[in-house]
Amino acid sequence: MINIDTLNSQKDELLAKEDYLGAINVLEQILAIDSAAPKALLDLGRSQLQAGQPTKTLETLSTVSSDHSDYLAIQLVVGHAHKALNNNDAAAEAYGTMITDDNPYFSGVAFWSIADLKTRAFHDDEIAALEQFIERFESQPEVRYLADFAMVKVLESRGDYEAAFNSAQRANNIAWQLQPFDPAAFQQFVMQNAQTPWHSKLSSNEAAPIFIVGMHRSGSTLLEQILAAHSGIEATDELPYIRRFAHQLEQAKLSKAFSELDEKALDGMAQQYLEQAQAHQPGFSGTLIDKEPTNFLHIGLIFSLFPKAKIINIVRDPRDNAMAVYKQYFAKGNEYSNALEGIAFYWQGYATLMRHWQAQYGDKILNVSYEALTDNPENQIARLFAYLDKPLEPACLKFYESDRPVLTPSSGQVRQPINKRSVGAWEKYKEPLGQHAQVLTQIKQVVDKLFFKS
Repeated sequence: MINIDTLNSQKDELLAKEDYLGAINVLEQILAIDSAAPKALLDLGRSQLQAGQPTKTLETLSTVSSDHSDYLAIQLVVGHAHKALNNNDAAAEAYGTMITDDNPYFSGVAFWSIADLKTRAFHDDEIAALEQFIERFESQPEVRYLADFAMVKVLESRGDYEAAFNSAQRANNIAWQLQPFDPAAFQQFVMQNAQTPWHSKLSSNEAAPIFIVGMHRSGSTLLEQILAAHSGIEATDELPYIRRFAHQLEQAKLSKAFSELDEKALDGMAQQYLEQAQAHQPGFSGTLIDKEPTNFLHIGLIFSLFPKAKIINIVRDPRDNAMAVYKQYFAKGNEYSNALEGIAFYWQGYATLMRHWQAQYGDKILNVSYEALTDNPENQIARLFAYLDKPLEPACLKFYESDRPVLTPSSGQVRQPINKRSVGAWEKYKEPLGQHAQVLTQIKQVVDKLFFKS
């Protein structure tokens, strides 16, 4: 029998690598040996959810009693699983059990999680509890800041956009301190990418996976659901595998490390990626989607691994996007979103790198305007499938009828027909945005010219 300490070490290593499918296998072995193994049940449910198995998550965790040592953390995962399955009231109920007087951390997480149910309004009793929490921890912003993020939604529902902006600003000021953004490191990575001759070496892999890239909160989940409604296409997740390859190369100096790779090495990386992605949809033989927006950083690497890859860049008005990410709490990553200056800087880096990729790869990259998609869905959806060289199926126009699990913040919004409710939403914040609105408008002009010249 394998030693449980060995299994725990394997589990920790797999979780650190975000190999949730591998972790599930090891965690099931741990629980078979010791059903009360510390955190094993929580880690199993969380891994199942991250692997796109929310129904299994609920089977694993829903019967856990309130005296379990990980009960509050388990309720968070249960809530997220219900959210992925579009059971928003059940999600809110699970989150609500986390609001306790003796654990302010989980209370703050609970308030934000309820707010992040985009298509469900706060109930009056939840608002009262939220306001009491903010008042109680007025002098402890590091405890209160998730509740400040949540309060933005309440204030928006009241039409008080100045107060909503101030609440977002308070929250982001703390988030910026906890998760600082390093603009110099980001700029250096952008420049290294642009200087690496990715097009000089190609693998022989014939696969053509679909990569949806762009800024977070720009409509990538919407595109994914439209495409995944096709019988020959399936969604996976925001996969970490391309980013992981890039990080390995970056550690050894990007351009130098790439120059040392030969076709055999690229073939091996491509095959490894396909095997990892395929594990998310076992038995499916069609085309897979990787919806990691920040893969825009790695388009050169993607085309080196998959010369026939399809890359769709979803572009939203930078002003709407800026406010969307500024109001959104990201548990990890996207540190730039915690300051408007950071958002503008990141947008400039995104535009700079995409200009380079377009010069290199031209119409191998399809740019899609979020606003055009909401204005004329049928036309833009037809354009998508023409680019993919696949027939447009009726189900793709009614993607919102799918019961497919969705793990991103947009999970509720993509269960609805395409609408224009979020187009121009930034204008409600025009006054408090001040000079930031001018900067973002200038970025929009550059982006429109770059992506949509006609």
